[in-house]
Amino acid sequence: MEWTAFKFTEKTPVKGTFTEINVDGEEAAEDPLDLLKSLSFSIPVSSISSQNEERDAKIVKHFFGTIGTEKITAKIRGFNANGGDLKVEITMNGVSFPVKGNYTLVDGKFDFSTKIDVADWNAMSGITALNTICKDLHTGADKVSKLWSEVDLTFSTTLTKECN
Repeated sequence: MEWTAFKFTEKTPVKGTFTEINVDGEEAAEDPLDLLKSLSFSIPVSSISSQNEERDAKIVKHFFGTIGTEKITAKIRGFNANGGDLKVEITMNGVSFPVKGNYTLVDGKFDFSTKIDVADWNAMSGITALNTICKDLHTGADKVSKLWSEVDLTFSTTLTKECN
């Protein structure tokens, strides 16, 4: 899973991942889509990785800590079987919110992408806290300190076929 957050007025990307994703659901199915339908995810926020330990600690403490979130959970809630639309319910800050995105499943490779706004999870207090602690790092050439609430998410995995 990869996330892209944005800082500065000009919306400069900051990328990262989560190093731990716990997947629950069926382990096998005749049809890969049936397997996908059963999946849910749990992601400890402490596993965030932006390739900058100091930044990671600030995100965990000041964003996720402010909104009281130790893990993010998600459950696939529906999709178009021919590819394209997929709906995932994401829970954080005690709020569950449906998110629509796009997916592809080609030769066992599953890719999903979406855009979220953390305001949908009542998490603007976390954005404010993180932007306050990182004010100098979020101040662009225009002298404005800005941390966007929108985040791009992508998730990829490969389903393997085992023949006995």
